[in-house]
Amino acid sequence: EMMEMLKVDLFHDEIFVFTPRGDVHKLKVDSTPIDFAFAIHTQIGMKCNGAKINGKLVPLNTKLSNGDRVEVITSQNQSPNQAWLKIVQTTKAKTHVKRFIKKEEEEASTKLGKEMLEKLLRKVNKLSLLDQLSDNPEIAGFNNVNIIYSNIAKGKIIIKDLIEKYDDSIVDLDEINIVQNESLTQRFINKARGI
Repeated sequence: EMMEMLKVDLFHDEIFVFTPRGDVHKLKVDSTPIDFAFAIHTQIGMKCNGAKINGKLVPLNTKLSNGDRVEVITSQNQSPNQAWLKIVQTTKAKTHVKRFIKKEEEEASTKLGKEMLEKLLRKVNKLSLLDQLSDNPEIAGFNNVNIIYSNIAKGKIIIKDLIEKYDDSIVDLDEINIVQNESLTQRFINKARGI
């Protein structure tokens, strides 16, 4: 009886869906299994790999209907991705997915920036500047070395300018420009190749 009552459209912008145990969750119209997973618990949403609606396996972009019984399938290898932003409807799901993607992108750019700087410093035989950078990022105007690495990868910091702040005795700055341009070009080529 309760299922039939819920199918009556009392709330035109909300739907009510059930867990396999019969717990009810209120969601926005057009919500997907991912939204439902986040409504249950953030970690279930983050690891949502699939779903069954009323006993049938469905894609994650399936829109839920009033009275659906939803079973979320999780996997430890699953994590949110950019495509999820196009299908989730609830604020909670969007917030967590965006936060995860931003964190992943920031970690990737930090790693890339550090690799670029290390490669260049190795070529000009000044690898010791990495320690100075880690110990005193404020010389470059930042409170965290990872922000510096990230900004290098994003092209917001020119490595030559950064090195000058820590060691103005390097006279062959033209070699740094050549090496940096090579690494940027190589990075572009590698990205185009999918490496």
